[in-house]
Amino acid sequence: VAKALAKDKDERYQHIDDMLADLRRERKSIEYAKAGYARTTASMPVVEPIKPMKKYRNFLIAASATILLVILFIIFNPFNFQVSTQKSAAAEQRSLAVMYFQNIADPEDKDHTGDMLADLLITSLSQTKGLEVISRERLFDIQKELQTDSKSITPEMATRVAQRAGVTTMLLGSILQKEPEMAVTVRLIDVNSGKIINSQRVTGFSTKQIFSLVDTLALLVRDNLRVTTGSASDTKSVAEVTTKSPEAYRSYLEGLELNNRFYTAEAKAAFRRSIELDSTFAMAYFWLANLSLSDLSPKETDEALKKAYALSKNASERERISIQTAYAARVEKDIPRAMVLVEDLIQKYPHQQTAYLVLGNFYSQLTQFEKAIDTYWRGLQSDSLDKNLWNALAYGYSGLGKREEASQAINRYVQLAPAEANPYDSKGDVYSMFDEGDSAVAWWQKAIAFRADFPSVEKLANSAFVRRSDASAEKYFRQFAASKRDEAKLYNEVYPTYVSIRDGALERAKKQCLEFLASHRTQKLQTWVSGDLSVLTMLDYELGDFADMVRHAGERVIELRKDPSDIIFSRWVQAIAHQRNGNSQKARLIVDTLNEVLRGRTEFAGNYDYGSALMLYEEGKYDDALARFETALKSFYPNHAPLYFHALCELKTGHAEKAISEFERLTRWFPIAFVPFDLNNIPMSEYGFLIGVVKAHYWLGVAYEQQGQKDRAMNEYAKFLEIWKDADFKSKEMEDAKTRLSKLRGVSLK
Repeated sequence: VAKALAKDKDERYQHIDDMLADLRRERKSIEYAKAGYARTTASMPVVEPIKPMKKYRNFLIAASATILLVILFIIFNPFNFQVSTQKSAAAEQRSLAVMYFQNIADPEDKDHTGDMLADLLITSLSQTKGLEVISRERLFDIQKELQTDSKSITPEMATRVAQRAGVTTMLLGSILQKEPEMAVTVRLIDVNSGKIINSQRVTGFSTKQIFSLVDTLALLVRDNLRVTTGSASDTKSVAEVTTKSPEAYRSYLEGLELNNRFYTAEAKAAFRRSIELDSTFAMAYFWLANLSLSDLSPKETDEALKKAYALSKNASERERISIQTAYAARVEKDIPRAMVLVEDLIQKYPHQQTAYLVLGNFYSQLTQFEKAIDTYWRGLQSDSLDKNLWNALAYGYSGLGKREEASQAINRYVQLAPAEANPYDSKGDVYSMFDEGDSAVAWWQKAIAFRADFPSVEKLANSAFVRRSDASAEKYFRQFAASKRDEAKLYNEVYPTYVSIRDGALERAKKQCLEFLASHRTQKLQTWVSGDLSVLTMLDYELGDFADMVRHAGERVIELRKDPSDIIFSRWVQAIAHQRNGNSQKARLIVDTLNEVLRGRTEFAGNYDYGSALMLYEEGKYDDALARFETALKSFYPNHAPLYFHALCELKTGHAEKAISEFERLTRWFPIAFVPFDLNNIPMSEYGFLIGVVKAHYWLGVAYEQQGQKDRAMNEYAKFLEIWKDADFKSKEMEDAKTRLSKLRGVSLK
């Protein structure tokens, strides 16, 4: 009425169809209110569901109030809210792809308004029962396969993408105007026929009211697709399940995109910025805790996940289950419960691709490696373009020693994301797992050609370090340190210590490490303090300073109690320290405690068996130790990193050929940051990389000598003595190597 009587004729209705459209909209608002599921938008009054008690009186009151509110709204119309509609009869729809919102007002979409509208609308519509809404990630995957990474695509290409996604309906949107108020159009199109089901234009919302705008769009889309919720509580405002801050959501979207490309530092900064803008944004905390290639400490990760869990009521059902799954697995340490939750997520949302990745990784943790592979394939049946599942499949097949299958999977990953660094990094890892170091280096170098600070640079540094190519190692290590920004100085300081250890200057290395420990404690750098103590215990072990080893292992246990995520690894080293220091009773007490803590925990079975094998080895019970090592290995990938103490046990029990194979690999090995292969979560794993890689040459000499391979034995003894020629401690292996080499050469030591 107010508009029809406006003083300025240009502000009045220009055509009767426009008035009819507004009347239809208001009629629907009343009908929605009666049905009990109307939600507020920035331009519509809130109407609560009618309670059944005193039915007739309440109905009349509520109906009268609703009509009064609608009339008042029409008169005052504070946001000049308009919807113009051209509508054809639509068959019932059940699947939808929100393709894009073309930002005509800002073609580059610099502030991500188009991205935000699309993502928020998907989030809102995903709450609708009976409507499957395809994720943007899946649509982008299809788009990249069919065309390019560009987010701006033609309607024809959008149709091809929607057809490939298998949906019946797609939504195309455009932002015609942003200031002072937004003008947005949306078109619902039948994918098979190409027929426009509905075209609508919505105005009257400022950019600060983007969440109310999305609520309105979602309400209209549900109506046009004839899928409606049954009560007001079924569908929440999109702000209720995300954030009320447009800037926080914008940073969150940036974080998701960066994390998907494995650009961890920038993704972490984006999620933290999002949290600063809205400290109640559950999913920003969740993704901060689940960063790809995360460098967060365990404590920081757990804190973020606990915060996400506490705020999970502020998330959609799909996101809430994801949070609960991660919380059960990491905080509650209840993998079986986490698996039940993620299976429920897959059942409700079969195209939630990350769920297949999470479930497969759970199976891998429980050493059910074939089931992990099957789960990744399940996800690929849902979306064969899921690059992350191809990546996981490549690692899974590599762990099982299936080279051809691993090669096919990693090549597919490279095809799907040729402009990203991570596929090349992963391909280098696959080659490394099959002990093809030169090929691994070539692919890691390609990865850092895309991004100079990508984690591949650390692997290149380690590779050069093990090969004793010191100039290259130092160059790559400094490049790696630079990537750590604020911690660059710390990383550069620690590098000389690793050189000292490799060169056998263990007393010097211990002194350096003690200085670092004091400095890091002063700065309250818990992760660094824990790392210093870990290195010190390995140095103590090799130097025979077992009283110091007991002390440093104990200090590390105390340090790690501040972060309860580590309940076993340091305790095993503490037990070994007591055993070597002559206190078998205390060592046994620790082992018994570990047995109680880990009883029934399948995911820790391999760790417990390996620790038990080490204790038997320290007692000199080599046959029993070997049997226990073999039991432990059943819980690991068949193709895993070489294990120093296992190889030594093979040699001491007369299995020279097996020992040689393990020691040969050990001389070339270094961690690649893939835990199931590296096995850096087993007791004394640090020893293998710090010291075992050098001592492996000595033991190879012994093994070859036992087999009568004189030349090869001399070669290995000579390598060992050359590497540790500047050793500053008394090593019985060095003395023995000198004696053996002289005898083999026929030279007297006198």
